[in-house]
Amino acid sequence: MNKNNILFVILAYTFFWGLIAIGLVLLLAGVLPGEETPINITVTICSWTPTIALLVLFKKLYPGSSVKGFYQNAFKERLNIALVLTVVIVQVLIVVAAACLVAYSEKTSLRGLFDFSFSTIGAGFLWSLVQGATGEESGWRGFLQPSIEKKSGFINFL
Repeated sequence: MNKNNILFVILAYTFFWGLIAIGLVLLLAGVLPGEETPINITVTICSWTPTIALLVLFKKLYPGSSVKGFYQNAFKERLNIALVLTVVIVQVLIVVAAACLVAYSEKTSLRGLFDFSFSTIGAGFLWSLVQGATGEESGWRGFLQPSIEKKSGFINFL
C-alpha cells in the first residue's frame, strides 16, 4: 500500500470514529434523543466518511484532475440491467416471504404489514439514495480498490 492509500484510510477512519464519538457524546448528553432517527442519521453520515476523506485529499491524490473527471472515469462501466432487475426481484420476493411469515405467525393481515403511501415510498427512496453503500463507493471502490489492484496486480473478476 502506498503512502496516499494509508493516508486515505487513516483519514476516513478518523472521520468515522470522530463522528461516532460526537454522536455518542450528544446522545449521552441528552442533546440527541435515543430514538431511531438520530441514530440512523449518524450511521448514514458515518457511511460517507470515505467520500469525505477522498474529497479532502482529492488534490493530493489526483493532482491536476477534476472531481467530475474522477467520477466519470471511476463509474464509467454500464450497469447490467438484467442483473439489477434480478437483484430487485429477489429482494422483493424475500420481503414478501418474510411478511407472509410474520402475518402467519402473528395472525394478522398481510396487507396491514405494508404501507404504500407516497410519503413512505418517497422517504424510503430518498433514504436509500443517501445511506450506506452510496457514501462508501467513491472512497473505497472509486479510489482505494483500483489503487490497490494496480499495485498488487489483483484482477477483479466481478
